[in-house]
Amino acid sequence: MNVRKELEVISRTGKVIIGFRQSYLSLLNGKSKLVLLAKNCPPDLEKRIYMASKMVGVPTIKTELSSNEMGYVLGKPFRVSTLSILDPGSSNMLEEVAPEVE
Repeated sequence: MNVRKELEVISRTGKVIIGFRQSYLSLLNGKSKLVLLAKNCPPDLEKRIYMASKMVGVPTIKTELSSNEMGYVLGKPFRVSTLSILDPGSSNMLEEVAPEVE
């Protein structure tokens, strides 16, 4: 699976939440379908996201993209270390990662 390509599709056709705090809250509120972490996400934030995602049963993926690359792919002028996908849009990332989610 090409995460970079799928992220580009999701950013154009789907709905995402950027940032640790908002992603964490969307996880706890049951709105997230998938959470992506940058490869250089701070360990304490990564641990909290993993714990929350296990509690609610949402898959979490640590990508090979850095936070700079994730921000660039999403068309943002800043770093993105945590990203929550609410709606995958035209992307088939959810089917590839966790077919039982849909």
